[in-house]
Amino acid sequence: MKQFISGIGGTASSRLSITGNTVTGTILGSGIYVSQVVFAATLTQPVAIDANTVTGAGSNGIAMNLFAGAGAAVTQTGTLNDNDVTGNDANGVYFSAGVNGGGTITQNFSLSGNNISNNGAKGFGARAGAAGVTQTFTLLPGSGNHINANTSVGVFLSNAGGVQTFNINGNDVSGNNGGGAQTSAIGGGTINP
Repeated sequence: MKQFISGIGGTASSRLSITGNTVTGTILGSGIYVSQVVFAATLTQPVAIDANTVTGAGSNGIAMNLFAGAGAAVTQTGTLNDNDVTGNDANGVYFSAGVNGGGTITQNFSLSGNNISNNGAKGFGARAGAAGVTQTFTLLPGSGNHINANTSVGVFLSNAGGVQTFNINGNDVSGNNGGGAQTSAIGGGTINP
């Protein structure tokens, strides 16, 4: 899915809901891929990525790529609930956010009941591409998230000047990276156990 918003000069709102899909064996690209570009608008967007099964993708299982350019302020608040993301060639779940020209992005996502396992890179990865990006991801306590047996670390944050926080809250992040480190943060992101 691709979305381009520009020149509104005010506040816009849209709802993004990707629910109940089964995606298997996409040879090229991610199983579910969302790309959004926003200029000269303030966008507030609820997001639901729930109850999807994604397996065998040639790249990431679920990927979101968001860019905010000059005059853009984007706020996303959302859920990733009850997804089964397994056996994809790259990351299980991957978020990338970038800005320029004074744009800002704030993302706040909660996760519950997900199985993210046996993917070819990280289980969950996020990239804050510049100052002006704030990302918070929270595995809800006792909610049955499992991030297991991925080729690289279970949780990975890459930060190039933004603010990143990932809250595990005692959920199951284990058996990744061949039994080595389960999490990694580059550039100052915070991963709380």
